Amino acid sequence: MSWWLLARGSSTVHGSSAAPRKDFLDVGGFGHALGNDVTKLADECLPGAGKLLDAARKLPLAAIIHTKEAHREDLADCCEMKLCGPRCPPEDKRIGQVMVEGMGRLLVDGSPGNDFVDAAKPLDGEIVVPKPGKGAFFMTGLNEILRDKGVSHLIVCGVTTEVCVQTTMREANDRGYECVLVEDATASYIPKFKASVIEMVRSQGGIVGYTVEQAEVPEYVFVAFERGGESPECSGVRTWFPRFPRAQRDPSTTAIDGKPEVSSAETMETYDEAEKHLDNGDLQLCVRSAEDALAESHNAGRPPVALHLLVRAKKRLGAPAGDLVREASEKARSQEMPWKAAVKLAEISLSLGESRLSDAIEEAKDLRSLAAELPAAEGKLHRLTLSIQVTVQLARGALDEAMRAAMELLAAAQRRQDKGAEAGAWLRIAEVHRHREMMTGSSATASTAEETLQASERSAELYRGAAGAGVDAAAELRRGVGSAQVEAASACVRLGRLRQSISLATEAMGVFRSLGFLHRLTGALDVELEARRQLMEPMIGLQAANRELQLLRENKGDGEATRGFSQAEAEILEAIARTHGALSEPLGAVRNALLAAELRKEIQDEVGETSALLLAADQQRNLGEMIDATETAERALALARKTSHARHEEEAARVLSRVLAERGLNDQAPQRPQALQALEALISAVKLRDGAAAKDSERMLNSYGNLVTNKDIADHVVPLISRDPDSVKFLRCMVFGRRGGADGRAEGGAGLEHREAIHPEAEWQGDPALGLLLGTPTLRYGFRPSVQSVRHALARLGLHAGGGVGESAPRDRGMADGDDVPSRLHRCRPAVRHGACALL
Repeated sequence: MSWWLLARGSSTVHGSSAAPRKDFLDVGGFGHALGNDVTKLADECLPGAGKLLDAARKLPLAAIIHTKEAHREDLADCCEMKLCGPRCPPEDKRIGQVMVEGMGRLLVDGSPGNDFVDAAKPLDGEIVVPKPGKGAFFMTGLNEILRDKGVSHLIVCGVTTEVCVQTTMREANDRGYECVLVEDATASYIPKFKASVIEMVRSQGGIVGYTVEQAEVPEYVFVAFERGGESPECSGVRTWFPRFPRAQRDPSTTAIDGKPEVSSAETMETYDEAEKHLDNGDLQLCVRSAEDALAESHNAGRPPVALHLLVRAKKRLGAPAGDLVREASEKARSQEMPWKAAVKLAEISLSLGESRLSDAIEEAKDLRSLAAELPAAEGKLHRLTLSIQVTVQLARGALDEAMRAAMELLAAAQRRQDKGAEAGAWLRIAEVHRHREMMTGSSATASTAEETLQASERSAELYRGAAGAGVDAAAELRRGVGSAQVEAASACVRLGRLRQSISLATEAMGVFRSLGFLHRLTGALDVELEARRQLMEPMIGLQAANRELQLLRENKGDGEATRGFSQAEAEILEAIARTHGALSEPLGAVRNALLAAELRKEIQDEVGETSALLLAADQQRNLGEMIDATETAERALALARKTSHARHEEEAARVLSRVLAERGLNDQAPQRPQALQALEALISAVKLRDGAAAKDSERMLNSYGNLVTNKDIADHVVPLISRDPDSVKFLRCMVFGRRGGADGRAEGGAGLEHREAIHPEAEWQGDPALGLLLGTPTLRYGFRPSVQSVRHALARLGLHAGGGVGESAPRDRGMADGDDVPSRLHRCRPAVRHGACALL
């Protein structure tokens, strides 16, 4: 279980594992320089610390962290008072000096005396945290390391008890960690100081933590590591060492044998906490709350409904969850139907998290059969088993199947006469309607925005009715009202009912703000900003976004839920950046997008950081900061590849290619090969007279912007129209939208008048094929003609710059012997007939 950290403190690094070091245990070290008797310290603490360390090393999930007080060689991280203050040792015994040959400089990182003693040396892979102060959290990254590993409990040992160990324990306590000090694995030069610290730690019901002897460290603490905390022994740990964050500091408040009576309502309260943390992105807190909910379910004899939340949180953290699910599956075989359904729900979550869609589909079928046998008392579990059917069908793109699953969810809720469940079913129906609105090229039944709006309004109405009728879980019902309002507001935007959309989104934001659902709040804000943009009121939307940002920062605090706040802050900053972009204010857009990227980086959200960097790069390009845009887009591309996020990688390659093309560095653009392939596909389609393939290739070519240069077009098109004059007629039909055969004759009377409607300023482009060759259709391809490219194209046609046929025209280096200029002009005469060369 990752919520344990085996941490040891060394003479200045306690609370994390800091093995005792020579500077504090050997003659000639810093402890000796202070005038202390160092001969007894090792005998007092090393045996207990060694046993604790050996036991922890047998546990694969234990985090062992060694800390040591160590300064840089230039002592830049050592304050003046500590280095040469009035209470410092004599000058020849101060930090940075050499007292004994072979020990090196006192308390300087890398010196022999600053190393760990042999009995407590770190093994490969164990973390070592150098610290410049007495506490292990001061000017170090220890807190980030612990948060990253999901640690909430610390087992502390090391020297000296009254300085480094106690300081680190108090720092850890202030940061929300539960600490236990192992009494016979710590020591002090002055025995009465150690006794005083132990008394202070244990006073007032454990105001700083707990203390135990090494032999008293329960064996089941280590069993809990191996069994994932679901064994009966794990509940005993709760009596000795309460779990964060729902801990009671006084062990006497726990029921006999560590198995408190837990009501169903309390279990669901913890489940709702875990669900909220998962929604906000506070994944570590979600793991802890889900583990709490599982422990409460176990003690109450209820199915492990929270297991699927734990699996989803672990997958998003990148932590393995397969063993946890497999072990639960083995146990569920001998359990009743609700246990089997809860575990099957977790199996589906694991399959979806690992992109094993075929497995998820089969598991969903099994779960559907289990759902029919669930007792009426398991209403929550029944709703989850049917709701995930909708999720699986949406994931596979089977929208009609998803709608059938949603209707089945609705029918089950109506049979149970559960208004809250019925409201949730209507919300899932609205979600499916929205997906069917957006579908393209699908055989599924189409939906309209009006249908989505009606379903979401029905959901909101039922949620309000359930809340007004005094149904339990009022917070869950209010969250449902807000979610339904956001769905309705989004549908109103698509229907053009923008004022109604703003009203609904604003009301939903108030609900989510009061409940603390930050991610949903930012989603509602996005809907309002889109409505404001369409109303041509982006400034009002910008004011609303800045107001929400200010409220968020005021309520952020310093607690463990700061990751969720940081993520929400980044989302609002990105929304503000997009609004600045809509206002043609790229400077504000760049500033806010980069701030969002920094926040994402701090919380190690690499996918979100990629998205923010892409937004910043695009706006830097609009601002004309092409070098900065290139660097930002390259960072985004590297992150996208690191996270294997295909959509972000494609978008980053597109942005970087666009920036490089505008800098004239087409050959360095990542999408340059694909752009040339699209051009070649277009030429192949023209050769085959395949109009559909030609249009597809044209759309693909358009998507690459100006990565294909006029020279590229000339190199591909000129040989085609030189050897195949009829291709010009086909191109004419394709460019001007005329329907006809290979001879180019139009059906329905569409002629050159349509050409002028497409590109009226290009009156000189008498022939579309030559226009394409010269790069003139800027509205279609994004190409801008240049004198050089036009001259090159004319040279390939055998025309000199004056616009007529010239005997001095350069020969094409690719011409075969005997292939003279007049014969080439004769073959491509249809492309020259209308006098397009008069441009020059």
